[in-house]
Amino acid sequence: MIKITGSCHCARVKIQIPKNLNDVRLCYCQTCQKLSGSAFSAVSMVAAHDFIILKGQDNLTHYKSSPNKTRFHCKTCFSPIYVQLDSKPNEKRIRLGLLNEEPTVNITAHIWVSEKPDWVVINDDLPQLQEFV
Repeated sequence: MIKITGSCHCARVKIQIPKNLNDVRLCYCQTCQKLSGSAFSAVSMVAAHDFIILKGQDNLTHYKSSPNKTRFHCKTCFSPIYVQLDSKPNEKRIRLGLLNEEPTVNITAHIWVSEKPDWVVINDDLPQLQEFV
């Protein structure tokens, strides 16, 4: 399996994941907007055994953003590293903006379209889910 790396902005945390991301979603939830400073984030679930922290485990901090969700980020530059859902302990959710190399992606849907800013126009035929659990 081909792997690629990613890192936080200050490079104190470095990760490794598979190059092929078969279920990428564009998320328009207000949390992704606040954490990215953008209208949406490209996110993908990665099997926990394929998500490797190469450097900086001690530089991660976390908080529980909702009852089922813990967000891990770099405590120096605050870049989001991954999300852990209590209901999916064998998966980590990452943002593609962390990646240092180009992954092979398959974008499958737009999620949380109910929170999409009005000024964003979706111009493709992918499913548009009002929410996502």
